[in-house]
This record gives sequence, C-alpha cells and structure tokens, in this order.
Amino acid sequence: MKGLLFIASLLFFSFPVFAQQGLNPEISPYGQVSSVPGVSLKADPSMHYKIVIEVNNSDTSTPAISQPVELVARLVNLLALDGVTKSKREIAVIFHNAGSYCIQTDEAYNRKYGRSNPNKEALEKLAAAGVNFYVCGQSTVKRNINPAEILPQVRIATSFLTSLTTFQLQGYSSLKF
Repeated sequence: MKGLLFIASLLFFSFPVFAQQGLNPEISPYGQVSSVPGVSLKADPSMHYKIVIEVNNSDTSTPAISQPVELVARLVNLLALDGVTKSKREIAVIFHNAGSYCIQTDEAYNRKYGRSNPNKEALEKLAAAGVNFYVCGQSTVKRNINPAEILPQVRIATSFLTSLTTFQLQGYSSLKF
C-alpha cells in the first residue's frame, strides 16, 4: 500500500512539471509554449489559417526582444504544436507607429538605442517559417526611418490602414499585439 501511495504521489507531483516544460516546435528559442494535456479546443490542422497581426508598439528601453515579436513566435509555435504546418498558414505582420522601430537594421537601431536590434534574429526565423512582414510607409516617414535601414525581410506598405483592410477583405482574421 505504501508503494502504491508513493507511486501515486510521484505521478501527481511530476505531472504538472512535465506539462509545464517549455517547447519551441518551430521558432527556437522564441515564443515558448507548453503542451497542455486534456485540452478540448485546439487549432485544426486541416484548416487553412489566414492571420494578419497589427504591431503598434515596441519596448526599446530594454535589450530584450519586443513582446509583440515574441507573441508572433508564440502563435507560430502554438499552431505547430497543434499540427498546423507551414503550408496551412498565412501570417502577415504589419508594424506601424512605435512598432516600426522593431524592424530596423542593427546599424540604425544601434545609432538610436546604443545596441543591436534584439528582434532581428526572431524576425529572420519567423520569415524562414513563412511569416510575411510589412511596415507602414506613413510611419517610416513620420518617424524618419530610412527605407535602406529596414531589415531585408520587411516590405514597405503604403499604410497600415489600407494594408489591414486589404488583408481583412481577403479573409484574414485580425489580431493586435
């Protein structure tokens, strides 16, 4: 009986530890997720996901990756965790306003903040995973961001407003990070 109680206790206390281990099924080391046993609603791997994400802020006060970029990585990892492959997802991210600072080259970011762009590697990995990046052209003008100093995986759009509505009219679901 004591042996059975010991095994039951071990399983009870070990289970939460295993359930909480961080996973990065596609974008490592960014966007860590957890496998949660017993979920009743998951992403459907047979569906085609079309998602447009608005990023209008960036925390440039720390050397850490911006929270919105981390959340994009988390979304990709969550979809991958549920079996949604690259061919079954279209994700577009539109940076505007202060979010525009996330997409500058290391040289431009260093001039402004005294360090390399902490988002660069995550954006490269996300682009390799099929995420498309755009920056609002109006924001680049208003914030004096030189188009030659934008990371190569980011394309310039006329505006956030017209880009978002275009994606929505094409059937994309909209998220704001």
